Amino acid sequence: LHDLRDIKVVTIGLDILNELSGIGGIGVICPGGVLDKVTMNFLGRSTEEFLKNLNSDKAFISTSGISIKAGLTEPNPQQTLVKKIMLENAQQKILLADSSKYDVVALNRICDLGDLDIVITDNKPDNKYYNFFRQNDIKVLY
Repeated sequence: LHDLRDIKVVTIGLDILNELSGIGGIGVICPGGVLDKVTMNFLGRSTEEFLKNLNSDKAFISTSGISIKAGLTEPNPQQTLVKKIMLENAQQKILLADSSKYDVVALNRICDLGDLDIVITDNKPDNKYYNFFRQNDIKVLY
């Protein structure tokens, strides 16, 4: 990351904000809002309104659950809405998720699994997910 120049990162994550703030070539934008002390993310109406007005090249999101049928899911409705907005305004949709998230379904749906462009994960997904990703032209990095 230290070699990057003229990159703008918009983040709702306090930990990410703190980590990137010390890197010279990266400009960091935080929409503010109400800090969720469990997730350490800024959430709420002001965060949502700020993000609705942005267009991004790439959206990197995490998720609590991945399912072919249910898609990407989250237990927190505010977190879900913020992630939906981020994906809607991005040219490229990238999921960051470890293998423990597969076959987990939480209460709130973020998007269809087929809406993604890239999945970055820790291990090769099992065959049903790997085949789904290939059939839907979703690049998988592990």
